[in-house]
Amino acid sequence: TTIVRPPGFILISSGIQDGEQPDIAFDSAENVHIVWTEYYTTESAYEIHYKMLDNDSNILIGDTLLTEPDGYNSKRPCIELDSNNYAHIVWQDKFTTGGSTEIKYMKFDPFIAPLDGSPLNITSATLVSERIISPDDGDDSKHPDLAMGSDDEPQVIWQDEEWSLWDDETIGKIMYERLDNNGNVLYGPIQLNDDDTDTWRAFPNIEVDSQNNAHTCWAAALPSEEEPWYSSAYDGDYPRLVHYSMVGNSGNVVIAN
Repeated sequence: TTIVRPPGFILISSGIQDGEQPDIAFDSAENVHIVWTEYYTTESAYEIHYKMLDNDSNILIGDTLLTEPDGYNSKRPCIELDSNNYAHIVWQDKFTTGGSTEIKYMKFDPFIAPLDGSPLNITSATLVSERIISPDDGDDSKHPDLAMGSDDEPQVIWQDEEWSLWDDETIGKIMYERLDNNGNVLYGPIQLNDDDTDTWRAFPNIEVDSQNNAHTCWAAALPSEEEPWYSSAYDGDYPRLVHYSMVGNSGNVVIAN
């Protein structure tokens, strides 16, 4: 199959299966590291892929599968590189039949590769094998975002979806964790939103400043008394809002939403 591309970009995914939800990061030499999720028709599920380019768009590490093709969706990957140029990845993963979606983490060294365009041997490169970092409590954890400061400690935010039997609807919570450089939890999970359980919350983002404080924001919508959350959030019956919060270097919430 010939892939026709207009000038101005190069194809990163296979072009054969659906590729989406990419994220990008740079290392200290300004090499480009890209992760994305790609659909496998043979298993009807998404898996996480990785590729590395130099700053002139030459491929240093070819298309590398990071997650095992197991028939369960691995989606929404995020990547950061620490000061040792180790890659840290988080993503959402539904890994059991009928189970909840949780946030997973892994760490690997891309520079064990020959950097000749061939795929990375992820088994040899892995420094921390994939592990669950969100509470495996039956609630879905989705839409992670990842940031890293000068201390090389990954800071992660995601949305938790809890089913309310009382209201017969899904309630959104925004959760935060700070990890050490090997993915062990230092602080958290910390709920950043208030206790208004009738609020829809989603799509969180995080950045870290020079003091390694975490600055976070997310979307929210309050339902009216007559309308359920999904109508309010998506149909415009009630305004969608953007909330902000700040978490200090010691894990304390400095600014609450």
